[in-house]
Amino acid sequence: MNRALSLLCHNFGWKLLSLAIAVAIWVLVVIPQEVLLEFEPVRVKSVPIQVRWAGESAQKFRVRPEVISITGPSSHVVRVNAAVTDPVDLSKGGTPAVFRVNVFVEDPYVRIQSAPRATVEVTK
Repeated sequence: MNRALSLLCHNFGWKLLSLAIAVAIWVLVVIPQEVLLEFEPVRVKSVPIQVRWAGESAQKFRVRPEVISITGPSSHVVRVNAAVTDPVDLSKGGTPAVFRVNVFVEDPYVRIQSAPRATVEVTK
């Protein structure tokens, strides 16, 4: 019994030592040695929704909501002038027609605060 306990302690001790050496080696080879973080204020802005058309565009249409709130790092939000919809294809239906489409912003750092959906009502 004592011999088994002695072997167990001996093996366990070597494993701890091996782990300590591995951790020490890991810490010695961390690259880069310095990391710079830049924090930027978050900004919220309302932008209009622009409808993208697949093919011919409608003469008369209405999009609801007309504007949508976006948020993100200030330097990115100020560059966004509009949110755009998925393409609306009028060839798949006559007029009048109603399309429910996704809305998105092309900048990956900016997100839409509410549900990113819009309704496009085409009258002619």
